[in-house]
Amino acid sequence: MPMVQGGISLMPVTISHTADPFSATNATAYTFSGVALSTAAANRKIVVGVVGAILGAPAVSTLTVGGVSAGVVIAANGTDARGEIWAADVPTGTTGDIVVTFASGSGRCCLSVDAIYGAGSSAHATASSGAATLSASLEIPNGGVATAIAFTGGTAPARTHTWANLTEDFDDVIETDNAYTGAHDAFPVGSTPTITCAPSGSESRRVLVLASWGPA
Repeated sequence: MPMVQGGISLMPVTISHTADPFSATNATAYTFSGVALSTAAANRKIVVGVVGAILGAPAVSTLTVGGVSAGVVIAANGTDARGEIWAADVPTGTTGDIVVTFASGSGRCCLSVDAIYGAGSSAHATASSGAATLSASLEIPNGGVATAIAFTGGTAPARTHTWANLTEDFDDVIETDNAYTGAHDAFPVGSTPTITCAPSGSESRRVLVLASWGPA
């Protein structure tokens, strides 16, 4: 249903989680083939969270979705880990290859993929954390959405994560000592929640990155 903001009728943004592929290998470039992208639409953005770059926390240098170049939304160092969120306007295709290239060799590459419809051209806000309990406040506008991805590792296997103020999409163990998780939600009424991702153990490697979008 449209909402009125400043006398203008706006359609709220919608979001769906589509995939969370990962690779446990150490490499510079990763190709994830045939990733689900949800329904094609002229107003669709594909948002890709990237975590797990542990070897010196290298930056992502390029990321493409179905051959379309994405732009970086947020890139942050945590504690011996790095998290980034990238976004691209991808109006066609229900699946596509996602290619992630790092500036130097990366230890593991883990993705969270969301399809967002009806969002503005740029993210509304971003936030990050590398604290023991991953937590950050994120401003989300009326009719907006938020997405987040986190990486933890360094202690016991089969860890889990508990999210507060976002709905968890997945919780994946990559190897016996590393895991990652993602979450998202839509917000009909804007707010600035403190979003928390608490791992089940005390992790020596950790990062959380978040971003929000408002209506176009």
